[in-house]
Amino acid sequence: MMKLMNERVYKAVITSDFHMSASPDPSDAIVSLMKLQRPVFDAFFDMLIKEHTDLLILCGDNTQSGSVADMRMLKEYLNRLAEKDIDVVMCPGNHDFDSGYEEYYEQLFFPILKPDEKDPHSLSYLRRIGSYTFFAMDDHEGKRSPRGVLKAETVEWLKRKLRKEAELRQKIIFLSHHNLHADAWMGRPEFYCLSPSDVKDLLVQNGVKLACSGHLHDPKIYHSKIDEIVTPMLLAGNHMYGEMMLGEKEINYRLRRFYFSGSVLDQVYEKDRICRENRMAVYEKILKDSHDKYEISMMLERLGWWQDAMQSGTVYEHRNQLLQDQHFLKALNLLGDSAWGKWIRASLDASAVSSCSLRIEY
Repeated sequence: MMKLMNERVYKAVITSDFHMSASPDPSDAIVSLMKLQRPVFDAFFDMLIKEHTDLLILCGDNTQSGSVADMRMLKEYLNRLAEKDIDVVMCPGNHDFDSGYEEYYEQLFFPILKPDEKDPHSLSYLRRIGSYTFFAMDDHEGKRSPRGVLKAETVEWLKRKLRKEAELRQKIIFLSHHNLHADAWMGRPEFYCLSPSDVKDLLVQNGVKLACSGHLHDPKIYHSKIDEIVTPMLLAGNHMYGEMMLGEKEINYRLRRFYFSGSVLDQVYEKDRICRENRMAVYEKILKDSHDKYEISMMLERLGWWQDAMQSGTVYEHRNQLLQDQHFLKALNLLGDSAWGKWIRASLDASAVSSCSLRIEY
């Protein structure tokens, strides 16, 4: 990234779906490292400080249940950044209000988030940092609802503020928990995608080039009239996060893997091994129509390749290799119209470019 004389470049780390839980024994049935949260988050926030991060961006489901205890735990970590003058921009997700404590969210977090302007009808707000304006949207529909919905009044607020920021020539980044774009594997797109769907057109009309979201847990980049970064989850998969360099003329984004060390390393390895074996057991059950044990082992190995690529945002780099591999193609055929089969096909069809990196020019 070429830096202009006296140009301020902001180093941002972006992630989502912390699912931070204050429970003494959180379930790890879905998220593999839930029981190792404390050492994982301690190490991650230490890294943010040591690497001189300017900004942390969180795209929702920051807590597991939205309980007051969960929120206080998250605030404890965010305070560590505030003490080092590291800014935080954060939007909520559906899990953040499972307990229905919206009133505490503003009370606990807004002193840290420092909104420049707030939507009076929701917890949506905008924050200006240099020549960038972040719209951090509150898209939760209600208590325990998985859907992402912006209220009509919030959309009107968004329209007004987008016009104003565009007139100020601010570079706008739109943040939501739910995604702007849909994939073919989504049986119920309303559980994944932001509503109303014409918000995407509204952003494009106002010159917005980048949106960021979470919710899917695996990294992805959608390319359409507006680029959308789907941010990865730290506690599962390959433990990825995103790094953005925000300059006056361009944004450079790349995926990075968080590497564990010390006493927690062996525990993470064991948790990941169990999670992977459980996933492979699901595949093996579906592939049972192939009775050749060697063939099954080859197909499982290839599905493991795909899973690693998906979780690392490198499906594009491995796409041709996978689609030319007969064991992989046979596995894909046997998976058929199962949710797994649809998911894998959609990832291969949609991966026109890499999900590892993105460059946006202004």
